[in-house]
Amino acid sequence: MNYPGFATQPPRPVVAYQSKSMQIVVVGAGGTGSWLVGHLARLVWDFNRTWEHVHGEEPRRASLLIVDHDYVEESNIRARQNFCPAEIGYPKAQLLANRFAFAFGLNEDEIAAHVGPFSPSLLSRRWNELTILVGCVDSALGRQEMANCLMSPAGTRRERPPLLWWIDGGNALHSGQVLCGNTATVDELCGALAGPLCLRLPAPSLVHPELLLPQPEEEAEAAQRLSCKELVLMAERTMQQSRTVNNHMASLLYGYVEMLIYGGLTTFASYTDSSSFTTRSLETTPEGLSQALGYPPQFFTTVESSEAQNREDEWDDEDEA
Repeated sequence: MNYPGFATQPPRPVVAYQSKSMQIVVVGAGGTGSWLVGHLARLVWDFNRTWEHVHGEEPRRASLLIVDHDYVEESNIRARQNFCPAEIGYPKAQLLANRFAFAFGLNEDEIAAHVGPFSPSLLSRRWNELTILVGCVDSALGRQEMANCLMSPAGTRRERPPLLWWIDGGNALHSGQVLCGNTATVDELCGALAGPLCLRLPAPSLVHPELLLPQPEEEAEAAQRLSCKELVLMAERTMQQSRTVNNHMASLLYGYVEMLIYGGLTTFASYTDSSSFTTRSLETTPEGLSQALGYPPQFFTTVESSEAQNREDEWDDEDEA
């Protein structure tokens, strides 16, 4: 437990919908994303071949899509992104897809690239497919597009837990955060922890709305924005980015993805500082959600038992259909 004496009950295990197919979409292949992709390619390789050779039932399949509009520059390599000099001038997303397709023997249905900006239209949107959207961008605009993927049509409220999860990572010079959720409004979180399992968590944009607000340098077209790459290369020693923070963030992001898929996740927000080697997390308890969102703990545990049972029965009927 991360806050001794604070939580009044153990955290609820987070459960994602176990569909026959799963799509992981990494948005951003720069400082953090370029290191994360290798972990996720290995996960896809292992996931697909484990179900194919070990389990007797119909195999489950995973796929990885890498999205980035940028091309490799020398400055990316000096900034310790996961590229080498021979790759200068080539698109980051396609390079990573090619590299790990060759390394793990993945086919085009298992790993692919989109050289361009992210938009919700890139998601397959299959009604019965688990989708994990992993954000590794450093701009408010990119996060706005990902946040839009979780929004329900105006005036509607989803009764079934969303099949789309958004795991977002962001960092500064030495510190960073990882946020995990699938629900865009606080109203939909009422009673989310009423049962023994946690099926809904707040979207990263609910926990930290400021992530969707452009910084002054983003709003001014003529102003030069400091990206992760540029922070690393700045001459002033006091402003240099940690040499290990991007690798550290990639490991944290991968941990969230893996635990969401295989089970064991009991946190929804983690904050880390590579200079002091410390990481703290908010757990999936009423108190944890209360601290993140400002609502009383009872809000997340109060729901009529009959209503909860009716919802579960409806989901089971839809699955059988």
